[in-house]
Amino acid sequence: HWNYATRDLFEPGTAVLTPGGANHLTNLANMLNDNKYSGSEVVVAGFYANEPNPVPPAVALELTRKQAEVVAEFLKGHGAHKLGTFSRRKVVALGMGATPSPTDPPLASHVQVLLFAPR
Repeated sequence: HWNYATRDLFEPGTAVLTPGGANHLTNLANMLNDNKYSGSEVVVAGFYANEPNPVPPAVALELTRKQAEVVAEFLKGHGAHKLGTFSRRKVVALGMGATPSPTDPPLASHVQVLLFAPR
């Protein structure tokens, strides 16, 4: 899996990719395109850390949902969902709002991209 601080991908407090963010995601799309396992899925999850700028839970949920969707659509636009000529893998976007991230130690606001592949 890959973790990206939202400040490295998006303009502050938005779901608008920066040029540097697009560069990070292009590199990620290339890695995903190198790992085309049949039956694999990609999950993009956005997390909001309420410090140092707390926002209402509904705002955090909507922002992380939109950020995850932007990342998922960017990856699809760079072919990360294609496994072959006709086969595709799911790319799922999840906005987790201020739900604590499962990372240890907890990270600031970030987007996680996970590649699930059958064994």
